[in-house]
Amino acid sequence: MIGTFEQVYLSVIIDPTEAEPGVTMHQELHPSALFSFAGNLIPFPDHNQSPRNVYQCQMGKQTMGIPVHAWHARCDNKMYRLQFPQKPLLKPEAYDIYKMDDYPLGTNACVAVISYTGYDMEDAMTINKSSYERGFGHGTVIKVEVVDLMEGIRFATKENRKTFARDNNDITIREFIGEDGLPYQGKLYKKDDPIYSYREEENKEYKIKKFKYVESAICGYIRIVESGADLGKTMIESMAGKAAATHGEYYDASPFVFNEKNTAINHFGELLQKAGYNYYGEEVLYSGITGEEMKVQIFFGIVYYQRLRHMIADKFQVRGTGPVDPATLQPVKGRKKGGGIRFGEMERDSLIAHGVAFCLQDRLLISSDLDSCKVCGNCGSILTVTRNFRSEDSFNTFRETCKSCPKKDQKIYHMQVPRVFCYLAAELAAMNIRVITEVKPPI
Repeated sequence: MIGTFEQVYLSVIIDPTEAEPGVTMHQELHPSALFSFAGNLIPFPDHNQSPRNVYQCQMGKQTMGIPVHAWHARCDNKMYRLQFPQKPLLKPEAYDIYKMDDYPLGTNACVAVISYTGYDMEDAMTINKSSYERGFGHGTVIKVEVVDLMEGIRFATKENRKTFARDNNDITIREFIGEDGLPYQGKLYKKDDPIYSYREEENKEYKIKKFKYVESAICGYIRIVESGADLGKTMIESMAGKAAATHGEYYDASPFVFNEKNTAINHFGELLQKAGYNYYGEEVLYSGITGEEMKVQIFFGIVYYQRLRHMIADKFQVRGTGPVDPATLQPVKGRKKGGGIRFGEMERDSLIAHGVAFCLQDRLLISSDLDSCKVCGNCGSILTVTRNFRSEDSFNTFRETCKSCPKKDQKIYHMQVPRVFCYLAAELAAMNIRVITEVKPPI
């Protein structure tokens, strides 16, 4: 075995022809030994930038595929399943060794590389509607709901036990709950639908629990237990996938098969030509909007696409108004708490660069922690102005004075400031640092 620090100073070769006498001491057992489990599933990894390969190693673990076959026996909190997976047309050597066909991860998609309508900019793509309707990329989220009837009961007896059961006198729940008190398998449940019921032996009462999720769900298996962005794709993969589809074969996508003398583009380009296609995989397409022929050659091929498990419904964050921090009056952070998204210094710099002063004031003051304070016009303090009731006059009249200012002819001004500014002034005062505010009449 070679240590990681030792490896840096060694000449390790992959191909025996690369050996240099007196320099080379080691050779890899196999070219794929360079890569991890996830890295060995990338087609033609030697044709990618290394960051792309690293990125795909992370994305491959988050793919929606077929992770298990024993769905009925699993108690995972949440699982994801691709409904219509396919074998990839391009498979690295390790793919069959790992027996990945038993656990497929994606779908073979026909991809045209083109800027079309502008909705496919950056990493976005426009999907054919009929492909989506036929099931392209469709998946299922499997959520496990654990119900513990003995929760809170330390020692169960015949007198205090709870059992799943349905009140047969209540006809309103029969369409939702079976005689055993459990939901019907295969039924669609919506928010606030009764989902299960149980009987308390202690008081002979039936309790009904309702489905609490906003999104509808279909009841799957029920188990009773007595006391769980850019994918690693290349242009070569697109050409090779197209060649594999036209010849009806699966092609090898292992690394280090091709070199500068025998390039992958030439190899798969010749296969495409034999099938009657353009050498570089380009085709003439027609606009789906106008029906006119596009006056350009468009690169078109087949790429193995993987659907990731990240859902917009789990990530979107929106807030009109909501909870605020009691000390600063600024919105709290966190999607679960109904908080806001931080408008930081860099965002502030962007608005300054655009010259949108009122928008900047709206974000950082009006829609955040707008507050009012009283400031002494003589000493500039915002912490020492108090309201004193006059004893000689009516109780409802009062006078505002500054406790730290000796002058009798005091001028007290009302000022709109961020609440966090008053908070800062109070904290600095605790450390014997005084904040002086200079007040001028508005221009």
